[in-house]
Amino acid sequence: MTSRNNDNQVSRTKDSIANTFFELIYKNPGKPIKVKDLCLEAGYARQTFYTHFYQLQDVVYYYYEREYLTYIKEETEKLYSINSSIKSSFNKFLRIVFDYWHTQNDTYKMLKSIDLDDVLLKLFQETAKIFTEKFYPNANIILTSFEGKSMIKAGAHITKTVYDIWVTTGRTWDTDKMVAISSPFFITVLSDFSNSYK
Repeated sequence: MTSRNNDNQVSRTKDSIANTFFELIYKNPGKPIKVKDLCLEAGYARQTFYTHFYQLQDVVYYYYEREYLTYIKEETEKLYSINSSIKSSFNKFLRIVFDYWHTQNDTYKMLKSIDLDDVLLKLFQETAKIFTEKFYPNANIILTSFEGKSMIKAGAHITKTVYDIWVTTGRTWDTDKMVAISSPFFITVLSDFSNSYK
């Protein structure tokens, strides 16, 4: 019981710090956030911050891990249960991803203005991993070659491509265009991955 209470307290503390961080970037757009200012605003000692996070990037990742990755996992489960073709599933998956980030455009700009947007690349990598592990469960352990690269490196390259597409087209947020650009490339790669498992 004590362990559960401790876990709840840790979650509440991390949630509070993360929520306060995003309140600050909206309150002071373009102004770099310092750990001491975040702690003062959230009502915690700096030691408490460093107990739970190593750096501010971890706060951003935690926030989206809690909100975004949970949502993506739920939507991926729904797609998997429909049992449609990989192409259809992946097109729908991309639309879900891009539609979500459409709503986060202003936040992305604010994170970029204070040099914290690099966290989003890691989130895209986790996004691809969620889909791949569900539809190709061996992807996380099989390291077959793909154009001279291990699957892990190839996966990183793929997710970087989607990240670049998102950043490039983020101003217009034409989801149809983003899916049309990225989907054929992804489908080809995922098919190659799938064939290598057979």
